[in-house]
Amino acid sequence: QLLQEGARRIDTELRGQPAVQAQLLDTIGTVYTGLGLYDEARSMLQRALDQRRGLVPLDGKQLARNQVHLAHVLTEKMELDAAQRLFAEAIAALEARGGDTPSRIELADALSGLAELHFRAGRFSEAEPVLARVLEIRRNSLPPPRRQGDATQGTPRDQEPASRAQRARRGREQVDAH
Repeated sequence: QLLQEGARRIDTELRGQPAVQAQLLDTIGTVYTGLGLYDEARSMLQRALDQRRGLVPLDGKQLARNQVHLAHVLTEKMELDAAQRLFAEAIAALEARGGDTPSRIELADALSGLAELHFRAGRFSEAEPVLARVLEIRRNSLPPPRRQGDATQGTPRDQEPASRAQRARRGREQVDAH
């Protein structure tokens, strides 16, 4: 009921602010998605997408984000053809943007959704290369691994993030040194 009231207020109180309306409708739609209320989510996300498409200038990154959110819901509802079209449009837009790590992560998320769609459709051979691409993007988005002595020089040991294995190794080294 709170979400329904919020959606109603978006229409009345934010009438002259279509970008804000689109963002809030998308947010409400993603909340509905998280609650498993896919019919309500679809309605809000479709409204957000329609609103976003009418904006000038068009924000391609936000449009792609809206498309992916709606495509996830359509996948849950097994409306796979419509979902696949939205994923394809979003992926094309995100690939055209290229660039920074956040954009690459959004691309990986869209590709992951497409792979899930293929999986649900029983198209496992189509899902596999898409998932391989997701993995490649995510690996390339990680910071480089730290080597011993890098970036921790001058940092007190108690401030270093250390795994259980690293702490045990240090303990053994201390014992061996005595």
